[in-house]
Amino acid sequence: MGGIGSLRDLGERNDIIKAINRSLADRGEERAPGSFVPRGEAAQTPITGRVIDKRLTDELGDRIGLIIDGIDGRVHHVAFRDPAAVEEAKIGAIVEVSRTPSQRPADRNIAIVATGTGVYRPSAHRKMLEAAPAGVRVGDYEAFVDTHVRRLEALRRAGIVERASADCWLIPENFEVRATAYDAGTVNLTSIRLLSGYYLQQ
Repeated sequence: MGGIGSLRDLGERNDIIKAINRSLADRGEERAPGSFVPRGEAAQTPITGRVIDKRLTDELGDRIGLIIDGIDGRVHHVAFRDPAAVEEAKIGAIVEVSRTPSQRPADRNIAIVATGTGVYRPSAHRKMLEAAPAGVRVGDYEAFVDTHVRRLEALRRAGIVERASADCWLIPENFEVRATAYDAGTVNLTSIRLLSGYYLQQ
């Protein structure tokens, strides 16, 4: 599972580097590969710079990547899952991208249910809610648990958890740390602010 994920990540990284090179070539520019930041969304500090390209990042077309020529002298690639978030970020615009990683309440709940066993069972979660309701109405138990299952599905695709059956998810010991790190490297917690819709020269 880890090997497949690593190969996928390597392939995606190579595609991003090629895209950065193409964007620079279209502008008649060339930069040292060491100045490329293929995973700009994982930056610890905000990225400010000019958008030099905007592209779909996968065959499903559900992520849009911005290539940003940063004021730090590096060229960043940042992916966004919501097209509306980057609608105003036209090529040439000046933007600031930042991230606000924080632990999701769902991850904490999953970890609590899996404590001592390393297994999350939706049925067990529902029983816990029924035994000690915590702000969830009786009729909403199913929907509440379903949100946790959807979160696990996303983390399964990222190689963080495994699904043994519909009612059995294998949760690693460092689950919460890995889940937070996953979010820090995805668009879900990445925000963009338009500083100027015009070219920097203008």
